[in-house]
Amino acid sequence: MTAAPFYILGWGDRFDLDSFNGATLWVASIGDVKLGPNLTYAPGIDKAPGLGHICARATLGGRVEWDVTQWFDVFAGAGSEVLVPNRGISGNLGAEALYEVKSSWYGYSGARLIGGNAHYQANYFGVSSAEAEQGPYPAYSPAAGLVEAAIDQYVGYRLTGHWGAVAGLSYARIMGPAAGSPTMALGGKRDQWIYGVFLGYQF
Repeated sequence: MTAAPFYILGWGDRFDLDSFNGATLWVASIGDVKLGPNLTYAPGIDKAPGLGHICARATLGGRVEWDVTQWFDVFAGAGSEVLVPNRGISGNLGAEALYEVKSSWYGYSGARLIGGNAHYQANYFGVSSAEAEQGPYPAYSPAAGLVEAAIDQYVGYRLTGHWGAVAGLSYARIMGPAAGSPTMALGGKRDQWIYGVFLGYQF
């Protein structure tokens, strides 16, 4: 497990920024459905022992969101990594809720499916013939499909007018062609956990 930041910011009806969906500029809307360009960021990871490191990357694409109620929405998005050629396309589909309980407690609940095309899967979970010759992993060329299913639950308590204490947990299960990678069978973890306990400031 590792510690991770949690933030949800918004400016009017035009711009949203949060730790799950990155930054979105809403440029068009039809009723309760809005859409716009989206920029997200992920830290670098070690693909697997002997297979090198994948550098930190930003992903630019689009996002559409349907505000079902004032506190609940469903969304979908897709994009490709910025200035990194041949990384493929990833996408997500999910739902999330941001709510208050009485006057002191508030929370965030979310669930999402994440997938990628064959090129994306190959970059993160594939093993080339050259890599197979150099290490313990057999060659593997995954098809397009799911990467993971994830759920998030964060709860905050308002200590003062602006300050609050927040605790949360995110869980992801590697699925689909990604789960079939030999990197999963030889030491990889299909279950991924992230947690956080920290102070928060509400503007």
